[in-house]
Amino acid sequence: MGFAETLSKIGAQYPNIIENPGEGVARTAEVGRNETEQHELQDTPHSLRVFSPDGRLVWQYPKAMAQQPVSDHVLDQVRLGKPVFETAETTDGKPIRQVFIAIPQQGPVRYVLQAETSLLPYQATRNGLVILGTIGSGTILLVAWVGSEWLAKKVLTPFEVLSVAAETMSESDLRKRFILDSPYTEFCRLT
Repeated sequence: MGFAETLSKIGAQYPNIIENPGEGVARTAEVGRNETEQHELQDTPHSLRVFSPDGRLVWQYPKAMAQQPVSDHVLDQVRLGKPVFETAETTDGKPIRQVFIAIPQQGPVRYVLQAETSLLPYQATRNGLVILGTIGSGTILLVAWVGSEWLAKKVLTPFEVLSVAAETMSESDLRKRFILDSPYTEFCRLT
């Protein structure tokens, strides 16, 4: 929302920026100070539109995608001074996030600024995190399963040795002592 608020403040400070688009181009060029920053801004799919309070399109970013007209409900909320956030789709079905903010002129709303950005990069990041979480969870479960198998064998092996020795014992072996080599004192006492 910071980007849209900044543009709203620029519109409030320079009310003629909509009527004199050349002046706006000079000011927006100051945003990208070097080629890298300008390139990063160009790679971010976004667009801007400015509407009159009654919903008539006054200005739009030259590369703005085609979209549906602004609903009366959104315009009513913006005229009340509330920013409105919406998730919509472009005409070709790509998801976008929109914010509508009022640009006031000493009280009443002079313009309604609509800023939008594509949700595709965010969805790609979310999908990557889901895959990473799934692989991570699967790995943790596999390590826990293998670790529990190893621990169970280590703990239960002395019991198995004692069981086999007790089962093979006969009457003649009653004086025979079992010897169990175990690091656990409890098992030695049980033997």
